[in-house]
Amino acid sequence: MSVEAVLAAKGGIALLGGIFGGGIKAKEIEIPQMHVALRVISVLIGSLLILVAATLSRAGAISGGP
Repeated sequence: MSVEAVLAAKGGIALLGGIFGGGIKAKEIEIPQMHVALRVISVLIGSLLILVAATLSRAGAISGGP
C-alpha cells in the first residue's frame, strides 16, 4: 500500500469515529464512546490526514512520481 492510501484510510477511520461519536462494533474493531472534545479533535485530525493524502497523491501525479 502506498503512503497516500494508508493516510486516507487512517483519516477516514478517525473522521468516522468523530462523526458517529464511537460506540461502534464491527467484527474485530470496536470504537468506544467519546467525549465531545475528543470527537472534534478526531474530526480535525481525520480531515487533515485525508487532505495530506490527497495533496501527496496530487503532487505525485503532477511531478510524474512512481
